[in-house]
Amino acid sequence: MTEIWGIINVTPDSFSDGGKFMEKDAALKHGRDLCKEGASVLDVGAESTRPGADIVDAETEISRLIPVIKALKEEIDLPLSADTYKAVTAAAALDAGALVINDISGLADPEMKELIAERKCPYCLTYNEAPDASKKDILYRALDFFERKTEELIAAGVRGEDIIIDPGIGFNKSQEENLKLIKSAGEFKKTGFKLLYGISRKSFVALCCGSDMEEREAGTAALDTYLALLGVDILRVHNVRMNIAAVKMAEVLKGSKING
Repeated sequence: MTEIWGIINVTPDSFSDGGKFMEKDAALKHGRDLCKEGASVLDVGAESTRPGADIVDAETEISRLIPVIKALKEEIDLPLSADTYKAVTAAAALDAGALVINDISGLADPEMKELIAERKCPYCLTYNEAPDASKKDILYRALDFFERKTEELIAAGVRGEDIIIDPGIGFNKSQEENLKLIKSAGEFKKTGFKLLYGISRKSFVALCCGSDMEEREAGTAALDTYLALLGVDILRVHNVRMNIAAVKMAEVLKGSKING
């Protein structure tokens, strides 16, 4: 069954829940709630990745992230993922108890691959590149990116089974490109790496079905049902309960037989 990762944003400016979980106690309560709802992993981030968000230095990011990871580790029996593109922050998060690094930058920090190889931890590699002036097909560019970057990681000593790929919906892509990358989940599955999509509440969803939060939630669940039907391994979401129900429905559809 497709895994559901629950999001905890320890940020003042994330697009859907900025500021709600900045305090350690609030983040811990949210983590408990996501655990009760059935999350497989808790993904904790301390720097917003929305377009136009302020860049956060490593010292500030670590000061936000590490107390929350330590508190969650003490109270909740779930693997923790640190959402960061900085190797120094990733190292601090792993030392504090995180087991996974979720890097939305596409391996921008040259020290990251050596860290992942040394720690032998799961690593999520996101397709996040500037638009290509050559106008090559987005699927071609994404697959080429994953081939190049996974070769770099493996050459550095990262185990293939530790690599998770994420097509990076919403990062430097047009609406049409986002749609194509969603429809192409089967092509990414052919790479042999675990496949993650993070679509939850993004502006891409709002452009499709409305900007109201309930509309974003419904659109997210619809897309996640579709992706689960295509065999996606992991979905990263804000609303764990709703998306677990969506995945369960997809599993029923995949296993059902129509008589007549």
